[in-house]
Amino acid sequence: MRRKNGKKTAFFLALAMGAAMLSGCESNTAKPPEASGEKVVLCGFESLNEMLNTNLQYMRARVEITDDEQYVTDGEFAARFVIEGNAVEDEEGNILYYKDNPIYLFPGNNYMPKTDFSDVKKYSIDIFNANERPLEIVFGYNHPDAAQDSFQFGKRTLEPGKMNHLEFEVNNDVAASFVDVTAIKNFFFVLEGGLAGEKPLELIFDNFCAELGEGSYTASEMTGEIDFSREADVYKFSEMGGATSKLRCPQYSLNTDLNYVSTGRSSMKIEFYENKLGDGIDSIGFRTRDYMLDGSGISDYENAYLEYELYNDTDQVITVQMSAYDPLNASFGVSTSIAPHSWSGKEGTSICLKTLKEYFLGEGLDIWTVTFIVSGIQEDGDCLYLDHLSIVER
Repeated sequence: MRRKNGKKTAFFLALAMGAAMLSGCESNTAKPPEASGEKVVLCGFESLNEMLNTNLQYMRARVEITDDEQYVTDGEFAARFVIEGNAVEDEEGNILYYKDNPIYLFPGNNYMPKTDFSDVKKYSIDIFNANERPLEIVFGYNHPDAAQDSFQFGKRTLEPGKMNHLEFEVNNDVAASFVDVTAIKNFFFVLEGGLAGEKPLELIFDNFCAELGEGSYTASEMTGEIDFSREADVYKFSEMGGATSKLRCPQYSLNTDLNYVSTGRSSMKIEFYENKLGDGIDSIGFRTRDYMLDGSGISDYENAYLEYELYNDTDQVITVQMSAYDPLNASFGVSTSIAPHSWSGKEGTSICLKTLKEYFLGEGLDIWTVTFIVSGIQEDGDCLYLDHLSIVER
């Protein structure tokens, strides 16, 4: 039963505390979340002890436990996050913007004993945005900056002045290709950072739940082709780093508009966003995750090629440099220019595997990652379409 007096219990979380150490400090009398049919409450944001399993070491924030019925959607309490933020400053000490704010929830303790999430078909959470503008947030498994062992379910917009009920559908045939869904290390929520001169961001979290399903999946294996014939192929790509916000990095989605498909029925849409300073695109390109392409089974390197097709859906000429790297950072690249609203040509879009073998060390052809450095993109929302990043024999 909810209380209606709006009383708060406030506490501060140490900035550098480790959640693994904290989980050992839990009360022995704490009860795990209860299941209601197929819905399990993973985090109810009910107490100080429960919130000690939240890691805020990468942001400056204050957390209050509140029983204000405006914010409590389940149980008796919710958690209010008041985020001062970590500022990025220029050489003169002027604040340019604030960094993203990652919030981690750790399973495997008295409050969230579950660690095997292979049986989950949907996650949901309620977040009240007490700010005057919309805020963006992303949700996923494990550390969001890792090129391996992480998975991002999607980006959502938190509308201001209201409770936002967020839902994230789970396709374990996709997620299990990139993380061990039977042993999740943590859940992450990344909230976009504040703007220069903006007051602290304020959000209230409650009722983080999992809806259970069958729990079956088939993890995928490395292949010599990424043709975007299935959803998992979109998740084989990562950002290049150095962006002002993870929420402004290129966003990847499966495209089925045949105007932007070279062959087959689908391709990958890559959408670019303006950086937080408002002076350009917040990315220099994109790349595959680690070890997504397998070229080790090729016998005739002289007649095999790493190649791609790219559609430039912008109003300007762009230049693209594709480079392949091995695990020791040896690399070889080619570049091409693509006219506005056109597909790339054959020149500068393929690398002979014999050439890669000459640059890469070891007996086999070991491709660590393939990067695409793009120049010429200028507008927020500009898009490219990638099709058939493949190792082919001719």
